[in-house]
Amino acid sequence: MAKLYITQPFGGNSGETALPRARISYAKSLYEGKADDKGTVKYSPTLIFPKSDIKLLQQKVAEVVVGEWGEKGKDRFRTGMIKNPIIDGAGKESRNKSTGELNPGMGEDVVFIRPWSKNPIPVFGPDARPMDPKSIMSGWWGYPVLTGFAWHNEKSGDGVGFWISMWMHSKEDEVIGGGGMPDPGAFLQAEKVSTSGGGDVSGG
Repeated sequence: MAKLYITQPFGGNSGETALPRARISYAKSLYEGKADDKGTVKYSPTLIFPKSDIKLLQQKVAEVVVGEWGEKGKDRFRTGMIKNPIIDGAGKESRNKSTGELNPGMGEDVVFIRPWSKNPIPVFGPDARPMDPKSIMSGWWGYPVLTGFAWHNEKSGDGVGFWISMWMHSKEDEVIGGGGMPDPGAFLQAEKVSTSGGGDVSGG
């Protein structure tokens, strides 16, 4: 099979191909991989974007469609024959399969993507220095660096996807479901510890 079309990397928060800030869900997937049905381990957080600011994502999808399938690919994409990686935040895939309720962070005003990597995803802080990925919580905001690509398989047909190569943390927010370390503030309260007095304090 011929090599499938791949875009140049884009995103981050600087330059002509910077992306808007995204909210992360399944943050644990930055550093914990999961095997797919072929046994390939993938690291794949969910990234939620404001629906009002996805022009660049749409442009990259269109680039892949035309680059791989030509002008005729536009019609195939419009009719759903080429799968779109940008998913409606109020659609079927945004809802709890048991209750039908929207998953945390989803809604009419957002879309989401599920980019992936074959390796743990490097995380950087607002100062652009490396950051422990285990400190990132679902519901926090940041900037991904992505690459668009075309894919094909016999079972699912044709589609467009995104790889993720890094994540830059930007700001904290309400923690939502989908992995990541629990919010300490929801469970822990600082206590005043006295250092006076004797006795065995070893706990043994």
